[in-house]
Amino acid sequence: MSTGKILLILFGAGLIAYAILGTGFARAIIKRFEGFSATPFKDADGYSIGYGHFIVPGDPYWPEGNVMSITEAEAETLLTNDMNKARAAVLSYTRVPLSAKQLDALTSLVYNIGINAFANSTLLKKLNAGDFSGAAAEFMRWINVGGSANAGLASRRAEEYQIFVAA
Repeated sequence: MSTGKILLILFGAGLIAYAILGTGFARAIIKRFEGFSATPFKDADGYSIGYGHFIVPGDPYWPEGNVMSITEAEAETLLTNDMNKARAAVLSYTRVPLSAKQLDALTSLVYNIGINAFANSTLLKKLNAGDFSGAAAEFMRWINVGGSANAGLASRRAEEYQIFVAA
């Protein structure tokens, strides 16, 4: 994807422009750190499949009662849909202009921690106050699983941080 592409969405008589395509870093980070699983697996928060697609009861991929597997193409579709939700949340909750790299870093973060966690985070509060360096420092607060630091999450947050501050 190239930087600076704009998606125009018509809502009634109004026009809203979002720079939503970013640089492609978010997708690369998510795929590398989530990894691909063709079958549902249980993690700290529940079940996931594909590239970290979170499964809830009623989801067609819910594993109870049947052995389900998906192709990488199906996982790519889930990834795109989930990334679009994460990116839309970033754009919805932020009140300051973001560079494409900042948008990518935040999209990867939200994909991993969830929309509600982001919406209530100190990172978002600092960001919306215009404290970009303070917001950047908050990335490393999101490295715990079950109360303990996780090396994989620390590596992911360090990479997201580097992309965010490189903007």
